[in-house]
Amino acid sequence: MTSTDNRQSKIRDLQRQQRRDRNRLLFMGVLLAGVLLVYSQVSNVANSDDSTGPSEPILESVISLPPIDHELLGLVRDQVMSEQILLEPNAFSHLAKMAKALQPGHLRALGEPEFPYSKLPAGTGSLRGKPFRIRGEVQEFERLTRTIGGPTEIWYWLKADNGQSFHFVSFTEPEELFSSENFVRADGFFLKVYSRAINGTRVTAPLFVGLEVVPSVRKSQPVQEIDFTLLAQVRDQELGEEGDLNQVGLWHLLSHAQVISVDSERRDSIFLPAPELDYELLGKMSAEPGLYRGMPFQVPGRVPDTSRFRNSATAGENPLRAQMLRYGYLGNLAFRDYPIHLVGVDEIGFGGDSPRWYYGWFLQLKGYEDTEGNYRRTPVFVICGERIADRSAPPIMNEMIAWFLGIATLVAALLFWFTMQDRKSSQIAASARARRRKVRLQAEEKQEQSS
Repeated sequence: MTSTDNRQSKIRDLQRQQRRDRNRLLFMGVLLAGVLLVYSQVSNVANSDDSTGPSEPILESVISLPPIDHELLGLVRDQVMSEQILLEPNAFSHLAKMAKALQPGHLRALGEPEFPYSKLPAGTGSLRGKPFRIRGEVQEFERLTRTIGGPTEIWYWLKADNGQSFHFVSFTEPEELFSSENFVRADGFFLKVYSRAINGTRVTAPLFVGLEVVPSVRKSQPVQEIDFTLLAQVRDQELGEEGDLNQVGLWHLLSHAQVISVDSERRDSIFLPAPELDYELLGKMSAEPGLYRGMPFQVPGRVPDTSRFRNSATAGENPLRAQMLRYGYLGNLAFRDYPIHLVGVDEIGFGGDSPRWYYGWFLQLKGYEDTEGNYRRTPVFVICGERIADRSAPPIMNEMIAWFLGIATLVAALLFWFTMQDRKSSQIAASARARRRKVRLQAEEKQEQSS
């Protein structure tokens, strides 16, 4: 082998050695980058928090109330008895016409304004023509036709739960029969303090002109404790049966939920020890729902933010005076294809896309037909609150991270040391080869000179 071949061989060895060094350094860089990436991801999971808070209430847009002629109403007088026994025909006819355009949604948007009896009689001028929602028990009613062929007026004398009475006149026959208590809701415009003879007795009270009266229920006292004798009357719907939820049980639990939702200490004492709903427990509940009715549960999952899984409906007349009923269908892979039906009122919004535990009481099984035409039943829970799923790392996770980082750092250090040692050995070997080559060349030169 010539000296040129030796040089080329040495050059190739050095190039291979340089490639090995670069590969080792590249491997160490990738390893350290992986360590940093894993650490940052674990830290993010441990420190992450659901930033979705309770949504702000949607402000009511400007509503289109019927136009009231306040100049005409300014002519109405009701400060003394001689004025209170008179009914100004033009003002009365005007409010009767405007009452036909007064919708229940108007009063709902205005927050169900109650009539301020304390302002009577001096403050009637500022109240005239304003809409109010009043509820009370029908004491007497009378149909009156003032002219031949004219509209029939239906006059009601109602008494509210606070003992105050009022007159209400409408021009529409009630579509539903009143309950046994004759308790109704009436939406109308205030006209004046009016004195009217009823069964030989003159009754002086505020007069409202509205479209109709509708059956209502009295406002209930807050439910401090669940009445299990009441819930025992709740019936679960069978397969193929569809219908409304049991209203007595529903509003009983909703009232209790309102009480518990504002008492965080009591809520935690009820629900933190409560069982967490899982697939096995769901099967037992479907088999014997009566054993679990009124029982508190932690229901894990989330309600997707789409109208398919989350919606609202007006609550109608109810003992809580709630405005809206909130419905949510919870998804959780642990429940397979069984949907969980959640119900709440007003402030319950089922918001947030992150997993959470909903606090609720089991009410009943509700029948429905799924998208494939199969009859099924879903459990219904009345919700009073929630807690965000704890996504912080457990204590052992920090120890595992420390061990992982230590081992990874040790491996990287060893690789670096081996690389440096290998390079040092290569450099020593190269120096030795260079010395041997120099000695050989010197020997060859001396041999040539001697010859």
